[in-house]
Order: sequence, then C-alpha cells, then structure tokens
Amino acid sequence: MTTLTFTHPDTGVVYRPPRLVLYAASTVCGEAGQADWSCPRPQSHLQPVRMSWGCNGRLSTLRARCLLGQGPTQGLPRHVDDAPSRRAGDRLLLRESAPDGREIEWFRGSIAQQELLVQSSDDVESVQYVAYGPEVLLRGLVVSGQWHKLPAADESEIHGELPPQQCTRESTFGGYLRVIFNESGRPNASQSAWSLLTRGDSQRACRVFEPPGRRVSLAGGAAIEAEYWTAYAALRSLVEYVDDGQVLSSAATVWDAIAATLGATPIAEVNVEGLNLLEAIAAVLLPVGFGFAVEPWARTDEDGLARHALLVFPLHRPAGDDSGIARPYMAPLTSSRPTTADLEGRRSEVQRLHVVRDNHQVCNAVTVIGDQRRLQVCLEFHADPQTRDLHPCWDRTDSANDLQTYADPYGNVGGGGWASVQAHADFAVCFDTWSHENYHVFRSFAWNEDGALSGLICDVQGKAVLPDLSAFGVGEEDDFLRRPRPVSATFTCTAPSGAAQVYPARVEIAIDSAEDSWIRVPCVRIWSDRAGFTIDHPRIHLWRPYHDAADALKNDYGHYTYLTLLNNALRGTSPRIRLRLFGSVECDRAVVGQAPRGGSSSWPLSTHRVVRADDRFRWRDVLDQPLDASLPTTVTDYESTRESIDAYARRIRDSAEDALVHGSITLRYLARPQRYPVGTGLAGTAGRNISLQAAATSAYVPLIAGVNWDFAEGVNKTELLLDTPLLQVTR
Repeated sequence: MTTLTFTHPDTGVVYRPPRLVLYAASTVCGEAGQADWSCPRPQSHLQPVRMSWGCNGRLSTLRARCLLGQGPTQGLPRHVDDAPSRRAGDRLLLRESAPDGREIEWFRGSIAQQELLVQSSDDVESVQYVAYGPEVLLRGLVVSGQWHKLPAADESEIHGELPPQQCTRESTFGGYLRVIFNESGRPNASQSAWSLLTRGDSQRACRVFEPPGRRVSLAGGAAIEAEYWTAYAALRSLVEYVDDGQVLSSAATVWDAIAATLGATPIAEVNVEGLNLLEAIAAVLLPVGFGFAVEPWARTDEDGLARHALLVFPLHRPAGDDSGIARPYMAPLTSSRPTTADLEGRRSEVQRLHVVRDNHQVCNAVTVIGDQRRLQVCLEFHADPQTRDLHPCWDRTDSANDLQTYADPYGNVGGGGWASVQAHADFAVCFDTWSHENYHVFRSFAWNEDGALSGLICDVQGKAVLPDLSAFGVGEEDDFLRRPRPVSATFTCTAPSGAAQVYPARVEIAIDSAEDSWIRVPCVRIWSDRAGFTIDHPRIHLWRPYHDAADALKNDYGHYTYLTLLNNALRGTSPRIRLRLFGSVECDRAVVGQAPRGGSSSWPLSTHRVVRADDRFRWRDVLDQPLDASLPTTVTDYESTRESIDAYARRIRDSAEDALVHGSITLRYLARPQRYPVGTGLAGTAGRNISLQAAATSAYVPLIAGVNWDFAEGVNKTELLLDTPLLQVTR
C-alpha cells in the first residue's frame, strides 16, 4: 500500500507508492471450446496507466502501456514493430506486492482494445492495451428460456415426496418460454427453494419457474401455489442458473448480506428475455432502488478457481442507516496550512474535493397511476327489455327475423307440430340457405355500452337503448366514457390466502323460473371488440339445450329447442330462457397513489411528476357472485396493491425531492479497491467537516459510483466519483 515516510527534515517526506506488477495470461482453448488462460506471467515491459471500477452495468477497465526502448529503458523493444504483442482476449492481472510478502490482486480482465500510435518521430511511438473487467464476461451470457422442474420432480412435489436434496440443477430443464418474472402481474415462481449451481451445493435460495398463477390442490386442503418473485429470488436465480459459477463466485459473494440488503423487496413484471446477464441484473435491481457492482479482482475458491464477488447496495439509504457510510479524512483548517511534515498533514487523505448540488431535476410531488380497474360483471338477457343488460343484436323489424313466423300453433320453433308443411320448409330454407349471410340473427347479444349498435338495439318507439354504466361503477361516480369494453377473463379468490382463481369469460343459459337450471352454453364466441357474444352452434334450429342435462331438467325442458325458448323470452311467455355473460370489463378508474409535497424538500417550489406503473399496481373487483359456488361470495379486490401505491409514491418522492449531488474526491495516494468500494455512501469528510448531503435536512448521501486510479509517474492518485443515483421507475 502507499506509504509516506518522514525520514529527516532536510530530505522531507518520501512517497512510496505500492509496488504494482502486471501479469498476462495467453488465451487457450479449453473444454467444449470455452476460452481458458495459461498460467499468468509477470510482464516487465507493461506498465499500468489507469484503472476504473464501474457499477450498475458499467464496465471496469485497466489501461496499460508497453514500454519502448527510450532513454533509461534501453534494452526494451524500441519500436512498435518489435513490441511483444498480446492477443484479444488475453488476460491482464494487476497485483500489488505487499511488504509482508503477500500478493494482493487489484484487477483481472480481458484485453479488448489495442491502440497503436506511430508518427514520423521515433519518440512518439506507443502501444497501449485496454482490458475490461469481469463485467464483460457477464455481458457475454445471454438470458433466454425459463428454467423449470423436470416432470418427475414436479410429480414428486405434488405427491409430497420431493426431498430438498433433489431440488438441484439436475432436476431442472431449460425451456423456450420467455424469461418474465411475475408475468402479467401474476406469480410464477416455485414455492420450493432450489440450488441451481452445477458445481458444489450452495444454499437453496433460488426458484424455478411455474405457470403464472398456478395452484395445485392437494389432499387435506393443502396446496402448491406459484409465488411472486422477489428481487432477491430473481437475482440469485438469474446468477446461479445463467452464470453457473463461471464468473461470479458463490463463496466470495456474501449472499446472506445481499439477502439482508434486499429483504423481501417485491418486483413488478420484469422481462429479461434476450438480455445479457449484466443487463438482466440491472433490470431486476435498479427499478426497485438497489445498485450492484462486481469486484474487479478475483478470489480463489475452494475448488481452486479464481472468480469474482457480486456486491449489492441500496441507492438511497433511509434516515438513521449508517451502514456502508464513509468519511475520508481532510486536514482541518489551522493558522498555518497543514503539510506532510506534521501529523495532520500525514493523516490527510483528501487532496481535492469537487461537489455539485443540482436542484433543477428535483421532484417533490408525485402521483402514481397504476392499472385500470377491472370489474367482474354478470351481464344478462331476459324477458324484460327495460331491465336486461344484453339485447338481441339483429334487425327485429324484418319479418324474416321474427321467430314467430316459424312457430307452430304451440309456439315451438324448430320442432314438430308445424302450422304447415310450407312453414317447416321455409324455416329449413332460412337456416340452411341464408344463415351464412345472416349468421348473427337469433345468435348475437350485445350490451351496446358504446352506443355503436344503437341502430339495432332500440325500444318499441325506435329509441336507442343505452346502459347506465354508472350503475356498474366503471367511472368516477356518474362520470364515465362511452367506449367499447370487451369482456375478458373472470377472477375471484379463495379466502383466506387470497390466491387468484382465473376463469375464461363464459356464457350460461337457464330457464327463467328455475334458478338451479344454469348450464354452460357450448360453442360460443365472445366478442373481442365490445361486450357481447354469438352462439356458434352449427345447427342452432335443432339445438335443445337441456337434452343432455340432469334427469329433472331433461324431463321438464329437454324437448324444447333453443329457438322456442328464445321466442318465448322475446314474447314474454313461458317457459323462456335467460342468458348471462360472465367476465370482466375495463373501467375508466385506475389505481392512484398520491405523495404531495412535504416540508423537507431542498427545493422550495412544487415540482410535480406523474408515474405510470400499470404492471405494478392492479385493481380487480368482483361485482357479482363467483362462478364456483364453493368459493366465497363476499370477496372484493382480490389484489390489494391499492394499499401500497401511496407508499410507492412516497418512496419516489422521498428519493427525488432533494438536490442531486455529483462530483469527485481525489485522494493523495493509491488506495486499495477494498478501502472505498463502489456503492459506499460518503456523508462528508472527517477532520475538516464538509457535508456531502443533498441538503441540511436530507438523509440521502451520494454514493461512490465509480473509482479511478491514475498510475502515471508523479501522479499516483485515487479519484472517487460521487453521484446520487436517480430512482428508475418501470412502466
């Protein structure tokens, strides 16, 4: 390490930088075509110039130059042509020879750039190499395809026979489904914990993928349910499955500390399909307020392989959290300026401090808008045109579309007992000849929520029938927008766990006077552009809905055709049918969270920001009874994310209501990377007390977002790059 030795007043202070030596290892072809490296050897002709440590996806670099034979370096290659050449991919290692005989590694990376400079004058020739740290290896690993349990392991878990020792990578397989955590806002992580490393047996803290919202009921009331991915589970599973110990060390990475840092932090839907591992880690951590870095130096694991450690740190530390906070020492002001000849001067680390507090991006009032409310509804067609929701969607003024035209004296349509042979023939022609052109007739029912079908859906006076959407709560009180609202999947939940049960939208039919007669309508097409449906039965004039029903219903209604029951409903006679469409519609209301301006912002003016977080906060209400009678009937709002949206808005406001702080602190010596690692918070300096906080009332401090080491002769300085990271908000 750097030392300052005060030998004698006449000679002053002797500055001894650490003895740093560059090693190089040539690229060789390893097993299965993978790159490997030879034993590293010291390179006396190479000299380090500058080293940088990046974080949050930025690459660490080391620049080295080749010494050419000029002046005191006689005996070395004189020209670029004669300089030893290093190939792309060769490894550079920077090591310090400590006074106690140890070798301390500072950097390990792969050469990716070579710079040659040749001019007419010999003294300006140079060769430089730029090596990139372990991040470049992570950037070469692509995330693609979910990892799942093997069917045998899945069956064992369902049967309650899956031992923890079987929850390893050998019991998984890689598929082709996109790697999306919490897809569509639904849980898709396994309930069981797994170890996904090929080598070794790490702590079982990973998860494999499940189908979104999966729930398997077991005997005795137990169940296996998909869980939501947390930031920790997603991060560790990504690292273990994709990297599999190639770059990141499971031993050197302190996963317990990372687990304590991340806690149970939830994540929204995160799509990392096709990203490299470095981008995928950033996509998981940065939106929820955490940064990461990879140590540019390697550590040797128990298996003898040198790999790197992953660091995770909060981008914004709450008030009172002093963990990971440092205060470099700056000599205090005295009557005479401290020098290296006195104790305070020798203690001083900080040579230069430059900090900017920037208020122009302050945001101190936040509104978060989540997903549109979805409302589970039951839209019904019955005999009373004044109170029904669904209406016949065909031109009923045309006599050809009047079912009574084809009825026998008893009102039956499509059965025996016709008024005449000609009537039966006319009826057959109607459905067998022109039904393709008039397919919707007697089949289609619509809500007319947007008014677009007003020409077909009218009362007896010809006035358009429009539903009162405020009765369904689709808008704010009586305010709503007339727009198409297609009916999609239903939802409800099983109390008390709140696990979602989702059903496709469905159409049911019943006899008006028999509440226990509801049965599902087969062959139905639910419209995708507005609320309505069309019955797709191929021979609808012959369809008897209750022909295959239970004995009681079959005996009473099995001989009636659908058209007979529909004709009775339109005429108001019995027996007649009711139809209902179960599903959910989108409302005009959304989940909204508010965080108004508080009194602690460093900016005295109000600056408002609106954040859309559709995939993070959802609102699902059950207006009518669930489809399954075994499920509770009092459930509303099966996703309770509305309660947390205000806290989310406050979190964004709290992290953005103060000035951004950025700048740098230059240390007067070469500090080992371990002394001031990336992610460390700098609250200020010690000795001379200079605060680096955003404002006097702020709890947030800038972080070390990068470190530069300058190895140039006569310089030998460490620069700590400071930044207050902006919280990234996903949509």
